[in-house]
Formats: sequence, structure tokens, C-alpha cells
Amino acid sequence: MPDMLVSLVRLPPIEPILEKLRGEGITIRRPNPWEQGALRNFIASEFSEGWADETSVAFSHRPVTCFVAMEGERIVGFAAYECTRRGYFGPTGVAEGYRGRGIGKALFLACLRGLQDLGYTYAIIGGAGPVGFYRKVAGAMVIPMDGGRGIYGLEEDPKFLSSPPPELPGPSVVGEEEVAWEEHPDRRSRDLVSGLWGFSLGVAEYTSEEFGERQTHEDQEVLYVVSGSGELLLGGQVQEIGPGTAVYVPPGVEHAIRRTGQEPVKVVYAHGSA
Repeated sequence: MPDMLVSLVRLPPIEPILEKLRGEGITIRRPNPWEQGALRNFIASEFSEGWADETSVAFSHRPVTCFVAMEGERIVGFAAYECTRRGYFGPTGVAEGYRGRGIGKALFLACLRGLQDLGYTYAIIGGAGPVGFYRKVAGAMVIPMDGGRGIYGLEEDPKFLSSPPPELPGPSVVGEEEVAWEEHPDRRSRDLVSGLWGFSLGVAEYTSEEFGERQTHEDQEVLYVVSGSGELLLGGQVQEIGPGTAVYVPPGVEHAIRRTGQEPVKVVYAHGSA
């Protein structure tokens, strides 16, 4: 999971989300010092001891650098900041039965405002799991360094690093037939080569006469049609495609392909960091 960078200059409004949650009986606030044990038990039981250890650092700050989501006296979610390292957001989590209601978004935005109040212009989301969520909510971007591992991938403190830098991928030559097909309901694909910062290239053959799975990617993608005729569904619009057609797909845009001729639509695809 990569680290992400998010600007704190123009944050989305939080009040509409808080008002909605209040109507559902959920409040977002900072925990009191005497609630540290309850919060630790919640995090350890719902997530991990490691996250509980990280979040405990929040109680050494004034004000406490974390927020909790409460349903009455019950903790149902949490988010911390300024714990793992200075300027870092996380960890964060919402109890399983409460997900999908905007609680995680409210906790995230509350913490970003907390970091903003500390004087930061940018924040780091450490080990971001739902990359698409953070990009959509606050325009966060993946930091394309160290394979995206960030602080969680280091064996030593950055100040005292003695290990050599990671090896860069060397040149490679791969024949298409050397890689096995990966089968999907509407297509089959082969990932052929990969490189730095999430770059990869492969081929796909779309065999279905109907639009199949709507694909979305957290990175950007380029498509080039090698053979076959078909239709492309891109961002809600349908366009004809054939040999020589090139397509750019921005991050997060739904797309699908179907064949309209007798043979599959063969496409070369390439992915790269947004």
C-alpha cells in the first residue's frame, strides 16, 4: 500500500456530513483522556494491536490528535493523525456494521482539519489502503517513491539509513506467448512487463458481444486497438473502435469494450501513476 500526499489548502466541507450523521445518531469528536482504554480495546479487537499502539501516541498531544465516531456511548470508528510521524494521517477504521455511511469520510476530513490547524500545508496518508477513496474525497495523489512503501517499508529510521537503495528494474524482453492468459467473463488478458512507479504493459482480447465488467483504475491507462472492431464505453458514452484507435482513460473513469465483428477486439494497454 503506497503513501499518498494531500493538500490541506482547500479542504471539502465537513458540516453537511456531520449534520447527516447527527441525524443518524452518530457524532464525531475527540476522545477524552479517560476514554483511552476504551478506544484501545476497540481498535485492538476490530483491527490490530499495531494500530492501537500507533493511535495511543495521539493522547500525548494537546489537544488529542485523533477523532472517534460515537453512537451513544459506543465507539464505532476512529481516525488518528500526527502519530506515526509528523504530518501523517492514520491509522483509521470504522466498525464493519457501520461502513458505507460516510463515517470514514467525516473522520478523515476532521483529521485533515486538525493537521491544518497545526500549520501544515500538506499531509501524508501513510500506507493508504483505499487509494481511490482518498483521491475522490480530498484529491490525494500517490507518492511514486520506494515502490510506494513509505515509512512502513523501512527497516531503519530514515535519518540512519545504511542499506543500499532498492535496485531499479533492469531491461527485459518478453514474448507475448511466454505469458499465460488470465481469463475474465468478457475478455482475457496478459500482463507482459512492468517498471517503475506502477508502469505496466499488456494485451487483452475482448470476446463478448455485450459490455462486460465496468473497469475503473486508480492510475491512468492508455489503450491501442491492434485488431478487431467493437465499441468502447467510456465515461458513459459509447464510441466505435477499430485497428489504430488510441484511447486515454483518466483515473477513476469507468470503461468497457465489446466486439461487434467476428473476431475479438485485441488491445494493447499500458498503466502508469496518475
